[in-house]
Amino acid sequence: LNVTTRSLTKATASTPTATCHTPPVAILHPTSSLPPDFSIDRIKRTQHSAPALYETIQQILTDPSSNPTLIVKDKVLYKILPTRRNTNHKRLYVPPVLVTEILDAYHDHPTAGHFGTKRTY
Repeated sequence: LNVTTRSLTKATASTPTATCHTPPVAILHPTSSLPPDFSIDRIKRTQHSAPALYETIQQILTDPSSNPTLIVKDKVLYKILPTRRNTNHKRLYVPPVLVTEILDAYHDHPTAGHFGTKRTY
């Protein structure tokens, strides 16, 4: 039994014979899955662009004994932290402008392995 309803007749009659094929378009969205740049060069530029830090760097370059807890090496400011074993650890002095960005990168960024405070609590 071969039955054709009115709705099927109208649907086949109104279907155009020529079809236009449009290739799919890829929409690219910027992604933040790449880790941010925390290179020594960027930190050095940021240290030198902060007026107070730049002044401190210049002061230590002029008189290293003016602040014995800070050292400048290759124009980058470091903090000296003494240990219990009478050795010193040199730690990169992070400019205040970068602190939030670094904390976000190492706690909330998708590649950090930490889900951030919103998923923790």
